[in-house]
Amino acid sequence: MGAFGGLALAAASGWNTFLPLLLIALGDRVAGDFLNRPYTAISSLAGILTILTLLTIEIVVDKIPRADLVNDILGSALRPAAAALCCMALASTDDSLHPVLALSAGLLIGGAMHWWRSGWRRIVEVESRGIGTPLVSMVEDAMCALTAIAGLLYGPAGLATAVLGWLIIRWSYGWGRRFGARRETA
Repeated sequence: MGAFGGLALAAASGWNTFLPLLLIALGDRVAGDFLNRPYTAISSLAGILTILTLLTIEIVVDKIPRADLVNDILGSALRPAAAALCCMALASTDDSLHPVLALSAGLLIGGAMHWWRSGWRRIVEVESRGIGTPLVSMVEDAMCALTAIAGLLYGPAGLATAVLGWLIIRWSYGWGRRFGARRETA
Protein backbone atom coordinates (compact mmCIF):
# COMPACT_ATOMS: atom_id res chain seq x y z
CA MET A 1 0.00 0.00 0.00
CA GLY A 2 1.93 3.01 1.24
CA ALA A 3 2.27 6.19 -0.78
CA PHE A 4 1.26 4.65 -4.12
CA GLY A 5 -1.90 3.20 -2.63
CA GLY A 6 -2.65 6.51 -0.94
CA LEU A 7 -2.26 8.40 -4.20
CA ALA A 8 -4.53 5.92 -6.00
CA LEU A 9 -7.23 6.26 -3.34
CA ALA A 10 -6.86 10.05 -3.47
CA ALA A 11 -7.70 9.91 -7.19
CA ALA A 12 -10.65 7.61 -6.49
CA SER A 13 -11.92 10.02 -3.82
CA GLY A 14 -12.20 12.70 -6.49
CA TRP A 15 -14.88 10.56 -8.16
CA ASN A 16 -16.72 9.37 -5.04
CA THR A 17 -16.16 10.78 -1.57
CA PHE A 18 -16.99 7.88 0.70
CA LEU A 19 -16.38 4.66 -1.26
CA PRO A 20 -12.56 4.73 -0.87
CA LEU A 21 -12.97 5.48 2.84
CA LEU A 22 -15.33 2.51 3.23
CA LEU A 23 -12.92 0.21 1.40
CA ILE A 24 -10.04 1.33 3.64
CA ALA A 25 -12.18 0.71 6.72
CA LEU A 26 -13.28 -2.75 5.56
CA GLY A 27 -9.75 -3.59 4.47
CA ASP A 28 -8.46 -2.68 7.90
CA ARG A 29 -11.10 -4.90 9.52
CA VAL A 30 -10.54 -7.88 7.19
CA ALA A 31 -6.76 -7.72 6.73
CA GLY A 32 -6.11 -7.03 10.38
CA ASP A 33 -5.30 -3.59 11.63
CA PHE A 34 -2.95 -2.10 9.06
CA LEU A 35 -4.03 1.47 9.83
CA ASN A 36 -2.06 3.46 12.38
CA ARG A 37 -3.50 5.87 14.92
CA PRO A 38 -5.34 8.26 14.50
CA TYR A 39 -6.67 6.67 11.29
CA THR A 40 -8.08 3.64 13.13
CA ALA A 41 -11.25 5.64 13.78
CA ILE A 42 -12.16 5.06 10.13
CA SER A 43 -12.52 1.32 10.74
CA SER A 44 -14.38 1.56 14.03
CA LEU A 45 -18.01 0.43 14.03
CA ALA A 46 -19.19 4.04 14.33
CA GLY A 47 -16.84 5.06 11.52
CA ILE A 48 -18.07 2.33 9.19
CA LEU A 49 -21.75 3.03 9.91
CA THR A 50 -21.25 6.76 9.35
CA ILE A 51 -19.40 6.17 6.08
CA LEU A 52 -22.06 3.69 4.91
CA THR A 53 -24.85 6.19 5.61
CA LEU A 54 -23.08 9.02 3.80
CA LEU A 55 -22.10 6.73 0.91
CA THR A 56 -25.71 5.65 0.41
CA ILE A 57 -26.86 9.26 0.28
CA GLU A 58 -24.08 10.23 -2.11
CA ILE A 59 -24.72 7.34 -4.49
CA VAL A 60 -28.47 8.00 -4.68
CA VAL A 61 -28.24 11.80 -5.02
CA ASP A 62 -25.46 11.55 -7.61
CA LYS A 63 -27.78 9.67 -10.00
CA ILE A 64 -30.49 12.37 -9.97
CA PRO A 65 -30.04 15.17 -12.51
CA ARG A 66 -29.79 18.62 -10.89
CA ALA A 67 -29.61 17.09 -7.39
CA ASP A 68 -26.10 15.96 -8.28
CA LEU A 69 -25.16 19.65 -8.47
CA VAL A 70 -25.75 19.94 -4.72
CA ASN A 71 -23.66 16.81 -4.26
CA ASP A 72 -20.85 18.39 -6.29
CA ILE A 73 -21.01 21.64 -4.34
CA LEU A 74 -20.64 19.73 -1.06
CA GLY A 75 -18.03 17.55 -2.74
CA SER A 76 -15.90 20.61 -3.45
CA ALA A 77 -14.83 20.48 0.19
CA LEU A 78 -15.48 16.85 1.06
CA ARG A 79 -13.76 15.06 -1.86
CA PRO A 80 -10.35 16.73 -1.50
CA ALA A 81 -10.57 16.26 2.29
CA ALA A 82 -11.41 12.56 1.87
CA ALA A 83 -8.59 12.24 -0.67
CA ALA A 84 -6.14 13.78 1.80
CA LEU A 85 -7.37 11.46 4.57
CA CYS A 86 -6.99 8.38 2.33
CA CYS A 87 -3.51 9.42 1.23
CA MET A 88 -2.35 10.18 4.78
CA ALA A 89 -3.84 6.97 6.21
CA LEU A 90 -2.18 4.69 3.67
CA ALA A 91 1.12 6.58 3.57
CA SER A 92 1.35 6.19 7.35
CA THR A 93 1.25 2.38 7.07
CA ASP A 94 4.90 2.29 5.99
CA ASP A 95 6.00 5.91 6.55
CA SER A 96 6.71 6.20 2.83
CA LEU A 97 5.53 9.80 2.65
CA HIS A 98 5.68 12.59 5.22
CA PRO A 99 2.17 13.40 6.53
CA VAL A 100 2.31 16.99 5.23
CA LEU A 101 3.30 15.77 1.75
CA ALA A 102 0.58 13.10 1.87
CA LEU A 103 -1.96 15.76 2.90
CA SER A 104 -0.85 18.09 0.09
CA ALA A 105 -0.77 15.35 -2.55
CA GLY A 106 -4.18 14.04 -1.49
CA LEU A 107 -5.74 17.51 -1.58
CA LEU A 108 -4.20 18.26 -4.97
CA ILE A 109 -5.08 14.95 -6.65
CA GLY A 110 -8.55 14.63 -5.12
CA GLY A 111 -9.32 18.27 -5.81
CA ALA A 112 -8.14 18.07 -9.41
CA MET A 113 -10.19 14.94 -10.08
CA HIS A 114 -13.26 16.48 -8.43
CA TRP A 115 -13.08 19.77 -10.33
CA TRP A 116 -12.47 18.00 -13.64
CA ARG A 117 -15.40 15.66 -12.92
CA SER A 118 -17.74 18.46 -11.82
CA GLY A 119 -17.10 20.52 -14.92
CA TRP A 120 -17.78 17.65 -17.25
CA ARG A 121 -20.85 16.48 -15.33
CA ARG A 122 -22.55 19.85 -15.92
CA ILE A 123 -21.90 19.52 -19.66
CA VAL A 124 -23.21 15.94 -19.71
CA GLU A 125 -26.32 16.96 -17.78
CA VAL A 126 -27.18 19.87 -20.06
CA GLU A 127 -26.42 18.21 -23.40
CA SER A 128 -28.11 14.90 -22.53
CA ARG A 129 -31.05 16.62 -20.83
CA GLY A 130 -30.20 14.68 -17.66
CA ILE A 131 -30.46 11.25 -19.27
CA GLY A 132 -26.70 10.69 -19.29
CA THR A 133 -26.21 11.69 -15.64
CA PRO A 134 -27.03 8.37 -13.94
CA LEU A 135 -25.14 6.35 -16.54
CA VAL A 136 -21.99 8.42 -16.20
CA SER A 137 -22.33 8.32 -12.41
CA MET A 138 -22.38 4.52 -12.46
CA VAL A 139 -19.18 4.45 -14.54
CA GLU A 140 -17.53 6.82 -12.05
CA ASP A 141 -18.60 4.62 -9.12
CA ALA A 142 -17.27 1.48 -10.82
CA MET A 143 -13.92 3.08 -11.65
CA CYS A 144 -13.70 4.47 -8.12
CA ALA A 145 -14.22 1.01 -6.63
CA LEU A 146 -11.72 -0.66 -8.99
CA THR A 147 -9.09 2.01 -8.37
CA ALA A 148 -9.53 1.86 -4.60
CA ILE A 149 -9.38 -1.95 -4.50
CA ALA A 150 -6.30 -2.04 -6.74
CA GLY A 151 -4.66 0.67 -4.61
CA LEU A 152 -5.30 -1.30 -1.43
CA LEU A 153 -4.00 -4.56 -2.89
CA TYR A 154 -0.92 -3.18 -4.66
CA GLY A 155 -0.23 0.56 -4.77
CA PRO A 156 1.37 0.85 -8.23
CA ALA A 157 -1.50 -1.15 -9.73
CA GLY A 158 -3.86 1.34 -8.13
CA LEU A 159 -2.11 4.21 -9.89
CA ALA A 160 -2.33 2.39 -13.22
CA THR A 161 -6.01 1.70 -12.58
CA ALA A 162 -6.56 5.38 -11.73
CA VAL A 163 -5.15 6.41 -15.12
CA LEU A 164 -7.22 3.75 -16.89
CA GLY A 165 -10.28 4.80 -14.87
CA TRP A 166 -9.75 8.43 -15.85
CA LEU A 167 -9.65 7.44 -19.53
CA ILE A 168 -12.80 5.32 -19.23
CA ILE A 169 -14.65 8.07 -17.35
CA ARG A 170 -13.53 10.59 -19.95
CA TRP A 171 -14.93 8.34 -22.68
CA SER A 172 -18.19 7.95 -20.72
CA TYR A 173 -18.64 11.73 -20.61
CA GLY A 174 -18.52 11.89 -24.39
CA TRP A 175 -20.92 8.98 -24.66
CA GLY A 176 -23.22 10.45 -22.00
CA ARG A 177 -23.39 13.79 -23.82
CA ARG A 178 -24.50 12.13 -27.05
CA PHE A 179 -26.85 9.66 -25.35
CA GLY A 180 -29.57 12.19 -24.53
CA ALA A 181 -29.24 13.99 -27.84
CA ARG A 182 -29.72 10.76 -29.80
CA ARG A 183 -32.58 9.71 -27.59
CA GLU A 184 -34.41 12.98 -28.15
CA THR A 185 -34.23 12.84 -31.96
CA ALA A 186 -35.37 9.21 -32.15
